[in-house]
Amino acid sequence: PGLEVETKKSPLPPGTTTAMLRNIPNKYTQEALYQRLLSGGYGHCVDFLYVPIDFKNRCNFGYAFINFRSVEACDRFAGE
Repeated sequence: PGLEVETKKSPLPPGTTTAMLRNIPNKYTQEALYQRLLSGGYGHCVDFLYVPIDFKNRCNFGYAFINFRSVEACDRFAGE
């Protein structure tokens, strides 16, 4: 009879603050990815961003590691 609120469960284990982002465009730079995180509201939630680069081909490998300052920010990111 009452209004039920559905909560979305994070796909990550409890307490996780680091996420791997896969399938990013190969020409994305670390700066471009950070700007994208800023525009999505995550810029100030991130304390570490690693985008491995293939210097021979001058592009990234298609993945990045992002560490968030809080579990809640990581959960929100993983839920999108």
